Amino acid sequence: MQLDLTEGQEQNLIALYTKQLKEKSELPEETSEIRKGIRDENSEQRREITEIDEENKSELRSILTEEQFTKWEGLQKKRRMGRPAPQKLKN
Repeated sequence: MQLDLTEGQEQNLIALYTKQLKEKSELPEETSEIRKGIRDENSEQRREITEIDEENKSELRSILTEEQFTKWEGLQKKRRMGRPAPQKLKN
């Protein structure tokens, strides 16, 4: 709503987010800890999630206008600021 999407953009975003959920749900079970905020920056699963996120961000950029994308990034930044800091894994 905040991005003033066209109907076509809305449909494209629904498809993109559906694809994202499917890709991340297919990752190994160990990634559930990573998704909960416990991060091991050197893990293969973390790199895989980061790669998927970058691909999806690129697709999002192609769907939205530059103004919408900039606004989306600002909204994401605000959302992240409200989250607690990630915890490090203990070895």
